[in-house]
Amino acid sequence: MGRVSAPAPRRGAPRRSVVTPSPRNILLAGIVTAVGLGYLGPVNGYLEQRAELQRQRDNLERIEARRDSLRAQLQSLDRPDVIERRARAAGMVRPGERAFIIRDRPGTGVDGVTPGEP
Repeated sequence: MGRVSAPAPRRGAPRRSVVTPSPRNILLAGIVTAVGLGYLGPVNGYLEQRAELQRQRDNLERIEARRDSLRAQLQSLDRPDVIERRARAAGMVRPGERAFIIRDRPGTGVDGVTPGEP
């Protein structure tokens, strides 16, 4: 079998030189890599804590909105017209009033109003 040899370099073409890293450069690269890897854990923890903090802030915002809504409901319960409306919806009547029960007729809705009518 014939031997295949590398083509002869062209004249004037620069030769590629192989650079071997010095032990000092290898050590320096190892130290930089170790320091970089050492930062990964704390940076990851920091990012997770930021995400958790944002979730907690969102939750707090929802809870505060609910609190404000409940406060408004509580303040509305102090108004006499709201108390009366709720009491009448529960079937209560004032002393001396007569209570009437109107039963639904077939084909009508509550209080004799046909569904879909204003």
